[in-house]
Amino acid sequence: MTAGIHNFEIIYDKDEIHAYEKEIVSEGICRSFIPASFFREDDMLKVIYTYDGYLRIRECRFREIIQLLNLVERVIKDVEDAMDCFIDINRISFSIDTVFYDQKREDVRMAFLVAEDGTVFSQRIASFIASLKEVYDGPGRGIIDRLSKSIMTDNLSFDTIRDTVSDVKAEVLRLGIV
Repeated sequence: MTAGIHNFEIIYDKDEIHAYEKEIVSEGICRSFIPASFFREDDMLKVIYTYDGYLRIRECRFREIIQLLNLVERVIKDVEDAMDCFIDINRISFSIDTVFYDQKREDVRMAFLVAEDGTVFSQRIASFIASLKEVYDGPGRGIIDRLSKSIMTDNLSFDTIRDTVSDVKAEVLRLGIV
């Protein structure tokens, strides 16, 4: 599939997304998120996300483990940028269907989707990492499993997750598994 003009929409309860979150996403204040437009319809909030020039991660294919680790680092950086914009990381949901990639620029963006209650960031990032096996066709698949299980099992803090991904990436580079 090629990058182009793409949209998708989600319907929320009218108060499910906070006013400041709508402003941050619709005004492009936080570059981590793809643009979204918000429309109130009765007791519902319709959100239309536009990801022009990007592909869903599910539509990409990666052949080197280092590409996936770079992708995970970029997602974590985007989450960190969102935190700098006062977005609660426990409200951000992401998956291979809601994280987007521009292959030419190796740029990553996320759709701002409200996470299900009860899941913490470490669980969601571990699930995201595990799901990357669906788009990976190269050697070192065990690295994905090991990283995901480590984060899930240890329920790591944000900083520790970021450091763990960097450590795994350094190990992969040192061993030449790229």
